[in-house]
Amino acid sequence: MRSTREALALLQRAGVSSVALANRHARGDWGDIDGPLRTLNEEALLNKGEVKSVYKLQVPYPETSRTLEETLCCVTDMHRRTTTFMLPEEY
Repeated sequence: MRSTREALALLQRAGVSSVALANRHARGDWGDIDGPLRTLNEEALLNKGEVKSVYKLQVPYPETSRTLEETLCCVTDMHRRTTTFMLPEEY
C-alpha cells in the first residue's frame, strides 16, 4: 500500500487509518462513488482493470472550530500489485 504525501497528511488530519480504508477497499466497499463508477469497478474485477474507491473524510480544523469534508481516492492497479491513496487532483 502506498500513499502520496498529501494523502497521508489528509489521513492524519482526519484521524483515519489507511489500513482501515484499505480493508474497506479490498472488501468492495468503495465508499462514496456513484453508480457508473461502481459498475466500472465490478467490470474491472472481472476483466483485470483498475479499481477505484472514493472516501469522504471529515477533517476538523480547530483554528476555525469547523469540520470540513475532504475527499480521498484509493486506487488499485489492474495487476492488483499496488494500491495507492491520493487526492482527487493527483489521480
